[in-house]
Amino acid sequence: MTQKTVIPPQPGVPFEIDEALAPPEMVPVARLDLPEEIRQMRTSIPPGGRRHLSKTLVRTGDVRLVLMVLEKGARIDEHRTEGRMTIHGVDGQVRVRSGEASFELAPGQVLVLDRDVPHALQAVEESSVLLTIAWHGHHSHA
Repeated sequence: MTQKTVIPPQPGVPFEIDEALAPPEMVPVARLDLPEEIRQMRTSIPPGGRRHLSKTLVRTGDVRLVLMVLEKGARIDEHRTEGRMTIHGVDGQVRVRSGEASFELAPGQVLVLDRDVPHALQAVEESSVLLTIAWHGHHSHA
C-alpha cells in the first residue's frame, strides 16, 4: 500500500497537495508519465470530499512541478504565487480568471503568469493541468 502525505496549504499554494511519498530528488534527467499519474490520481479523489487533487512531481529550490486533476465544476479560489508560473492544460478544459480577464485552456494550451498575479481556476469539465512554479534563486518552501 502506498503511503499518503498531505501537505497543508503553503504561502502561494492555496490547496492541499496529496503526495505518494516525497517527490524524488532531482536528477540530471527525469522522465514523467503524465497519463499514468493522472489515471492514478483520478482514482484517488475521495467521493463527496474535495473535488480536486494535486501532486508535486518535482521539487527543487527554485522550481516546482505540480500535477492537478479536477472534477467538473471544481474551483480553486483566487490566490497569488510568489514565483512565476505556467498553467498547462493537459486534458479537459479549465477557465482561469485573473482580475477582469478570463482564459479558457484546452489541452496543449499554456497560460503564463508573473509572480504575485491574482488568479482563480475552475474546471469546465473533468480536467488536468500541469503547473510549473519558478522562483528566482532558492525558495524557502521547496
